Amino acid sequence: MTQNETSRWVVVDIIEMIKEQLAIYSHLQELYKEVVDNIDLAISEWADEDHLNELTKEATKLRNNIKDVYERRQKTMAELRKLAIKYDRKCHCLLKHAIKEWWIAEEVWNTDKENETYEALMLAAENYMYKVLSQYLGTEIVTCWRCLADELALPTKEKENGSE
Repeated sequence: MTQNETSRWVVVDIIEMIKEQLAIYSHLQELYKEVVDNIDLAISEWADEDHLNELTKEATKLRNNIKDVYERRQKTMAELRKLAIKYDRKCHCLLKHAIKEWWIAEEVWNTDKENETYEALMLAAENYMYKVLSQYLGTEIVTCWRCLADELALPTKEKENGSE
């Protein structure tokens, strides 16, 4: 794939998918841990067998959902890799963690959007993620805002024809 065939918008959307998959995975892990803790508590309190079976079924369902979202994230990252000009495999795991840092920083910022420190942390995490993404793909990737700014700065047909 040549650089001209790589769509920055598709890359951004795939990154958003990975970000959400990491969030889903994290939330499912939290729910799973809670159910496992409830199983431990139920065992220690000699809970009835029906209650333990119910908790075990819930834990199994969550574990299957965790596996599913993990596999989907792997497939999504494989699709991202296909868009690379020159894939840098050393950045594969780093990119996953950079996306996760960005997601968590965004979650923190969403708690108080007036907090400039939270916003700065989120923007720094996003910028770092794009830096790692650029290395991962072997081409410079810029944020949507910059894409928009670049697009707005391009001359229009009217300007080219002198009829502003």
